[in-house]
Amino acid sequence: MFLDALVTARADFEAELERHEKSLESAEEEVKRDEHAARRDVALAVSAAVGGFASAAAPPLPPGPRDDDAPITLPDAKPAVVLARAALQLAEARLDEPRTGIIRVGYLRRVARRKKPPYRFHRIEIRRRPGAVAVLASAPSTADGKERTVQLLRGRCVIAVAQVGKRGEAFSVSKDGERTVWLCASTRERDDWLRCLQASLDDEPAPISNDDASAMFDAAAARAARATDRETYVDALRSVASLGPSVQIHTKRDAFPAACASFVADVRRVKQDDDLGTEEPFERRFEQMRKDMRRDRVAVDGEVCRSSNVDAPETIAAALAARILEESRRLTKGPLAELTESGALTHAAHILVECTRTVSGGDAYACVRRLCAPPGVDHVVVCPLNARASPLDVRVRLTKGVVQEPVPPPPPPPTRSPPALLFAHKLFSSLTSPSGEASSQNFADRPSSPSSSPPSGRASTTDVPRDDSSSSDDEDLAVKPRRRAGRARVDVAVRATTLYRVCTTDPRDARDDTWALVRAVWDRTFSVLGPPAGGTPRAGDAVVHIGVSDFLYWEPPEDP
Repeated sequence: MFLDALVTARADFEAELERHEKSLESAEEEVKRDEHAARRDVALAVSAAVGGFASAAAPPLPPGPRDDDAPITLPDAKPAVVLARAALQLAEARLDEPRTGIIRVGYLRRVARRKKPPYRFHRIEIRRRPGAVAVLASAPSTADGKERTVQLLRGRCVIAVAQVGKRGEAFSVSKDGERTVWLCASTRERDDWLRCLQASLDDEPAPISNDDASAMFDAAAARAARATDRETYVDALRSVASLGPSVQIHTKRDAFPAACASFVADVRRVKQDDDLGTEEPFERRFEQMRKDMRRDRVAVDGEVCRSSNVDAPETIAAALAARILEESRRLTKGPLAELTESGALTHAAHILVECTRTVSGGDAYACVRRLCAPPGVDHVVVCPLNARASPLDVRVRLTKGVVQEPVPPPPPPPTRSPPALLFAHKLFSSLTSPSGEASSQNFADRPSSPSSSPPSGRASTTDVPRDDSSSSDDEDLAVKPRRRAGRARVDVAVRATTLYRVCTTDPRDARDDTWALVRAVWDRTFSVLGPPAGGTPRAGDAVVHIGVSDFLYWEPPEDP
């Protein structure tokens, strides 16, 4: 039996090796085809330019003395000469353009901190899509491995030689404090990867000011208002330059056809122009949050919170509070280290109140309607594309007020259970209590005292361990680099994606009834700086990223 198992394992290994070799050969052939096509296009352009220039050469200047004071006159530019110069400029521009497609691909070992050699092989490749930033993509050699990508941005991505034990055939890629070490087979292979990575670094796109974004948004709305048919309508939106790169897509359901125009809308400005700036009391917005969460889906760092309709608000708040606590426990000093379970749940409740489907959906619809069907336009309407919306996406991360050096990141904290559901029910009851002492505002403004946290030796409401020592020798889990002005905070980024279609006022379920497809991505970031003694968490301005596509018909994929 042992020999049979050994033979079977060897056969599986050979089959896996053959599969990887075929994949590597196909990638190398694709790179060669792209290089050959680029060289052929440039060679044809140069040869055409040289031939046209030779056939249209200007006659020599007549002999005789030349007056130095007379102005220099060039011979008349013939069409062939203009075409030759244009061809040369085109060839130079093609040579200066960054390469697209798969630039380099191979199999390298990824050095893991908690594992001993031999390390696992990963398929690693450098690729660039047209109009996008080059990325370094890596995935385990297994068929079901998840791919990870790192944007190769100059100034933020650090590429250097690394040392693994006594071996120097390795290089590291660091971006925003996260460092990955790759082990090569030889120093020559390492140098080839380093040269290719350095040549693939792209400059970070310059941010567009709010004034420019607002001006382009208003110009597109004015052009669309004057359109009377579909072709004119799409051309009016396409004529305005697109604003920056599109938003990153986290799920397959949020996929969208290629946008012909993209815009950034300031929610506050749109509300002021439409006279929609009145805000309801907190108690009413809190009750609306509870109603929305019972029929909505929320994904906290990719994990969809699933519960019954009755316990949905408490379950979602507990999951978000657990992630806030998990990030804050990475520090041992500062206000964030003093954050308790009740404080985290208070912050989570306030964040959920400000990003319900009623709030995000209303803001997105107002911005889309202002762009695609402004006041005075009565021949098109904005309708939801589908009845089932994507889950509300929430991302939690710790941001430190220091300059991150290319050092290994701290080990990830162990998985901790969320605060007790009963405790979340009690907190929500206190936030909605009619009495003045237990109102939500008083609870948020109440100063935090040392007795609010569980004392040493008493069981906490979560499994998150605390470090109550006040020794000056305490250090954060991460290696401390140079200090910069600012303090640590936990950023909670909330995103809600909604799909619409612009159709005629009398649709008949025909493709001609749809003039454009629109995707609205509502984004807002909240910052937790410490205990809720100072009130609600700091909230940034909400923006809506609008992408317009000229597809006549499209259905989003269903969730798996």
